Amino acid sequence: MILFILFIASLFFDPNIGIANSISRVLFFIILIITLIKTRGKIKISKLMIIQAITAIGLLISVAINDGSMRDLILVIEQLLIYFAAYNYLDSKTNNNKIMKAIGAIGTALAIIGIMEFIFSPNLEPILSIFRTIKIGQYTEGGVNRISSTFINPIYFSTILVISLFSLQGLCYEKKKWYYVISWLICLVALLLTKSEGGIISFILIESLYGIRKIRTIIAKYSTLWKIIAAAVTVIIVAVIAYQGIGQNTLVKIFTKRVYAWDTSINIFNNNPMIGAGLGNFDKQFRVYGNKYISNYYFEEYAPHSDLFGIMANGGIIALIPFIYMLIYEIKISNTLSINAGNKRKVYLIEKVAVMIILYFTLHRIIDDFYINYRVITLINIIMAITERIYDDKRKTGLINKVHAEQ
Repeated sequence: MILFILFIASLFFDPNIGIANSISRVLFFIILIITLIKTRGKIKISKLMIIQAITAIGLLISVAINDGSMRDLILVIEQLLIYFAAYNYLDSKTNNNKIMKAIGAIGTALAIIGIMEFIFSPNLEPILSIFRTIKIGQYTEGGVNRISSTFINPIYFSTILVISLFSLQGLCYEKKKWYYVISWLICLVALLLTKSEGGIISFILIESLYGIRKIRTIIAKYSTLWKIIAAAVTVIIVAVIAYQGIGQNTLVKIFTKRVYAWDTSINIFNNNPMIGAGLGNFDKQFRVYGNKYISNYYFEEYAPHSDLFGIMANGGIIALIPFIYMLIYEIKISNTLSINAGNKRKVYLIEKVAVMIILYFTLHRIIDDFYINYRVITLINIIMAITERIYDDKRKTGLINKVHAEQ
């Protein structure tokens, strides 16, 4: 357990000594070997592992045919191995509360560094650059400073902060300790200082839907009414858009200029529907299919700015279908465990907060890209692997079925 906690810590405090994230990768290799020894060859393969493997195969085909980036593909395969190790190493017999406490503590430390960065920048930048994969100064956009802590991008930092916030919130409910409340507030302040609209808005949405018990109770009590209202609102919105249309300027005001990347992703997909353009080729393809946006865009290297649109453009249908199925299955698992936790059986802390973390991440990755960001996607895969392992174990013992029967 200590080794795994050190691995998580090293994800965010790993000095760039020429080979980025080298310490964390060495620790993971050790964990992988221990996992194989611990299981004595009796490894367990989960449904999400299979889905991720199918997605990776789709991306492999696309990279091979389109001469894409093998480096990016290796990162995808590495994540599959991390998921495998976490699923088999951190089984439901392990005290996963320690993992959630570690995430909360590490997130708080990152938040404190971020707040110090805001107060003492640029004096702190030389120190922070040691832990960043690219040495940059204070992150500035539109003349506004945004904190990123040990990350190179505030968006990635905001994701870790939200995960930490939900972990600390679960600890507050369970332990009722004052220092968890203080840590939660520190992470919240840091999240606001990132000025990441996607992270902040996604956090507020999930917090409103699943973090506030009263709202959640009302939604559950009047679920049929809410479904009718949601369906009616959807029909009205679609009808208005169909009748009046929706201009690109309107979308840009709502989602910023990342809309240009999404539109380009759709154009790439339309021209390469089956296998996409291949990982690592988006920047080159953007200059072809999104050339009209370049004069108004502010990035030196173009990215999809969405995992969903990125998989669509980079892998085509063969990667997009399993990817979407993976997101749906993740939501199903987290929601089922949330219901199980609500029945007041003996539950793990991860069950209380997984639904918020996973739904948040699923929502946020629609408007930002994390798929090949080693630090963020690794932490998410660890949490998801723990969650799926608990779900699978409870299903095998019949606890999940009993919960469904009671609902």
